[in-house]
Amino acid sequence: MSIKGDLAMARVMSHCGGSPAAGLRFAAGAVVRDPGSLEPYQLLAEIREQYPDTGADRVGLAGLLTDAYLARLAGDMDAAATALAWVTGYRPDVPWADAPWFDDDLVAGLSPTGMGDAAIAVADAGQPLDGEKLTPWFRAIEAVCAREPVPEQMARMAIMLRFAGRIDESFALCDRADAIEPLMITSVVRGATHRHLGDGTATRRCYERALELDPGNWSLYLDLADLAAAEDDFTGAAQLTARGLEHEPDEPALRAAAAAYRARATGSGEAFDLFLTLAAAVEHTGYRKVLVGHALATPNLTTERLAAGRAFL
Repeated sequence: MSIKGDLAMARVMSHCGGSPAAGLRFAAGAVVRDPGSLEPYQLLAEIREQYPDTGADRVGLAGLLTDAYLARLAGDMDAAATALAWVTGYRPDVPWADAPWFDDDLVAGLSPTGMGDAAIAVADAGQPLDGEKLTPWFRAIEAVCAREPVPEQMARMAIMLRFAGRIDESFALCDRADAIEPLMITSVVRGATHRHLGDGTATRRCYERALELDPGNWSLYLDLADLAAAEDDFTGAAQLTARGLEHEPDEPALRAAAAAYRARATGSGEAFDLFLTLAAAVEHTGYRKVLVGHALATPNLTTERLAAGRAFL
């Protein structure tokens, strides 16, 4: 179906077919076909205003596109950018920021926090990003940072740049942020980028710097412990998690990691048993499986303990 067909169906379903939700979906389909056209957005806004109670479409693709455009019309540039960013993260194969309303006026009204929120929304979906389709976003990042450089938000924007494959630009933005004020988050973002590149030494150096800036941050101890474990230094990993527990003794992932690394470092069956009691509370399935893998390599485990550990895989 063509964009004209989508728009025609949107009008028919909304006004004659008694299904404004379906009308919104067809209008959203028209945006997908031609992200640079204003007419589909105008129709989305028209349907929403005529039929404000459209149920689930408030949170779907059509709902987010409508929210973005209406926020832009209302002059709420942060909300407009963030809503469009969620759509971008969900469907990065479409150049959503080609929308005619994603213009210089929007960027001029975009705050550093709004741009940071939008950058995280794009990256958080975890989808592979196409840098060419994100060019307007890159221009917005540069404009906002040039106008009002806020180190914490610059670090958040650098995360999106890394996910988009703009590694050099991500490092450069972190450098600019550090030149204003060194922050823990900036060192963490830089470290995560080094980790993405497979440079464990540089990653560890960045996390250690982050810990200097925020010595009470338990998650940094866990990050460093995980790096040590990846290098088969389980004694170091156990020591680092123990230090983290001094700051946050009730954190489930930290407690489980401490038990797993202690079991691996010492060969303690009791530490392995403790890990088994804690593993279920680790919410991130992938991380839990990594810890199980480390713990299962504990020397001289009984058949029963091995079976109990493998049940988590």
